[in-house]
Amino acid sequence: MALPYAFEYNGKRWRAERTGGSHDVEGLHSVGVAFVCEPTGTTVYSSLNPVDVERPTDARLIDALESALLQDQRIGVLTLNAMMWANDGPELKRENPIQYEVRGLPNGFEPIFVGQNLMVRPIRWRVLRRRAGVHGWGDDFDTPEAALAALQNEFRKESF
Repeated sequence: MALPYAFEYNGKRWRAERTGGSHDVEGLHSVGVAFVCEPTGTTVYSSLNPVDVERPTDARLIDALESALLQDQRIGVLTLNAMMWANDGPELKRENPIQYEVRGLPNGFEPIFVGQNLMVRPIRWRVLRRRAGVHGWGDDFDTPEAALAALQNEFRKESF
């Protein structure tokens, strides 16, 4: 069996697909591979020995996937970048952010935002994300930093 090839990793179904190859004077040197996490759509890229593409095994593909995930730094440090502000006066000042973009997300993830939940007082903060084209707000948090910490924890737990 050659690529595409499906396998299980950390309880999730992954698919390895051939993306191209690297040639040298002796022929095919390495084969580009895209690893796609089927439940999330997350994609990371790596390369394989041509023999691993012609006769893939779960063990060899998992080794390559783990290496690609390490290089992709799936669980890097997330940060908040203010992108929307509110003010009581006629001039907009960047002193009162009401929405942040989360930076440092792994490649392939849709943007995630942390914004004020304007429906409750005192002010609470929520995480807005889009998965499979559907937008949805998450739980409420006391501060944007608390929301960010929960996201960072989530990425650590769900690291592939």
